[in-house]
Amino acid sequence: MAESMNQVLEANNITDVSCTLVEQVVDTKLIGFAKDGFPIYAYEVEPDDLDDCGGRTAATTEYPDGTYHYVASNTDAPNVPKCLKGVAASNNFSYQ
Repeated sequence: MAESMNQVLEANNITDVSCTLVEQVVDTKLIGFAKDGFPIYAYEVEPDDLDDCGGRTAATTEYPDGTYHYVASNTDAPNVPKCLKGVAASNNFSYQ
């Protein structure tokens, strides 16, 4: 996830490149949705209560009552969810 890529690069001591075309996250930002429909968030400071898939249940700006969501890693590449908690959508597009 590009919004936290500079943190991943820094955590891996990579200093000769940086992500300059995508605004890096400050605070918390909804950056997409996983194939199972759960949101993915980038955090400036990665929460320490993530499950095995890199997700957690918490309130967010978009879901003030709380929802399960994945967190883009600030240290690992690739920094996408490690697994899916929900059921992945299949044949989710159709045409007429």
